[in-house]
Amino acid sequence: MKPRRVVITGLGVVAPNGIGKEEFWQSLMAGRNTVGPITRFDPAPFSTRIASEVKDFIPHNKIPVEHLSTMDRAYQMGVSAAFQAVDDANLNSTTMDVSRCGVYMGLAVAAVDSYERDFQTAQIGMERVQRNWYQGWFPSACSGYISLLLGLRGSSQVVSTGCSSSIDALGMAFTAIREGWEDTALAGGTEAPITPLCLNSFCSMRALSTRNEDPSHASRPFDKQRDGFILAEGGAVVVLESLDHALARGARIYAELEGYGTTSNAYHMTAPDPCGDQTARAFRLAIDDAQRKPEDIGVFFAHGSSTPLNETVETVAVKKTFGPHAKNMLLTGIKSMIGHTLGSAGILQIIAGTLSLVHQKVPPTINYEVPDPSCDLDCVPNVARASVFSSVMTNTAGFSGKNSVTVLSLPSSR
Repeated sequence: MKPRRVVITGLGVVAPNGIGKEEFWQSLMAGRNTVGPITRFDPAPFSTRIASEVKDFIPHNKIPVEHLSTMDRAYQMGVSAAFQAVDDANLNSTTMDVSRCGVYMGLAVAAVDSYERDFQTAQIGMERVQRNWYQGWFPSACSGYISLLLGLRGSSQVVSTGCSSSIDALGMAFTAIREGWEDTALAGGTEAPITPLCLNSFCSMRALSTRNEDPSHASRPFDKQRDGFILAEGGAVVVLESLDHALARGARIYAELEGYGTTSNAYHMTAPDPCGDQTARAFRLAIDDAQRKPEDIGVFFAHGSSTPLNETVETVAVKKTFGPHAKNMLLTGIKSMIGHTLGSAGILQIIAGTLSLVHQKVPPTINYEVPDPSCDLDCVPNVARASVFSSVMTNTAGFSGKNSVTVLSLPSSR
């Protein structure tokens, strides 16, 4: 059977810069910073005391109260984003074949908020720990809640590959639809890692920015003065469908997911390989999978974590892959505005890339003030830019050397 084309028909977002696709997009285009002092607990003991929180988060009103009592904050965000995406796509479980609709979610640290709370409670007395703790802790509960509450009976999966988790979840969903195993799928990721244990771990690694007195300028991908990433929380989900399925039901099509590639550096558990070879190979795999040429890519959504090594290696890999065309592409780092949401970072870039294609505009990389000679490509500094392009690439890099990449295109570009 000829592989089926796969399109994006629904978008759901719970992010530090907005809840819902419209607020998320408008905030990106305005270059709005969301980094500020941590309010969820007292961060005084830590070297980093800033993060990107989702302020005033209220779970989606379709989540039953009885589930909220056991559902971790991360899962509440992911399930809320799933409801948004399904509503945006106008999917109706009563008229669709729910046995051919899967759920694929990416998580890095999963229910760390629940872990910490229940371990603290256990110190007082084991009998005080909630009896059904597995509903809040287990990573599989995230996709399980979505399948249960939306009545979806296809595959229900959770992928954990660090910061590339949601893109690898998307890759699984993409494959399932392309190969004809399913007609539709929800793919996404969610994370709520702003907790004492998680913050302490990243502080100990010296991975985080320590610009505590200047949080609005703390996340600065590609800038020479970048000093570490900003921990963030958020969830996002997209609805994928086969092109034929979407056309048959008259769905609005945002973009086509054309290619996916993934590699491992096999170099170090936290540091990227300076040569960038495996990152570049992931780029080429995604381009080949999409049956595109490098020069077809107009915009590159960088992993752009704002760490000293990441953007240098990412630039090297872009140059190795795209050659002279690298100077023609626009690069953007949305983590400059919303920080790093770990396992859900990739799917937030997918939604940003999708909306960029729709609007033909590119979000800025804010806080770009001091050029870095090792990052000498056009990163759309500080101000959003209109452009004309038909395809974008998104890149994610996970701890232990994972590289996961996608190619998205306008559906009419073939």
